[in-house]
Amino acid sequence: NTHTGFAIPVYALSLATPRVCVMLLARLPSGRTRLFEASGDAACLARRVEDAEGLPAAGLRLVGAGRRLRPTDPLAALAGATVQVHLSLAGGGGDGDQPDWIERGKMPSGGSKRRGPDS
Repeated sequence: NTHTGFAIPVYALSLATPRVCVMLLARLPSGRTRLFEASGDAACLARRVEDAEGLPAAGLRLVGAGRRLRPTDPLAALAGATVQVHLSLAGGGGDGDQPDWIERGKMPSGGSKRRGPDS
């Protein structure tokens, strides 16, 4: 079930500078796809997702057009793209006394392995 994203510019009435509202499809971590209206930057879209889904905006990672969106990235550049919403999860593991890659056995211990009939 794939969706193609689209953006529709809607100009908000304002006496100052006009804001461009963009309609975006957002694929959520639950697997659903919802339509959001946001204006300005990616931080605005994260706040809209927080209001609608209850996911904290600070813990969201937005991916649009194949790259991660920074909070200051404008949404108008995402015309025709679906924004994927991911949760930023804390990584790690082990007891914390060594880096993760050592504890998982990715680092050889004891020097180089010998090969051949004498090993």
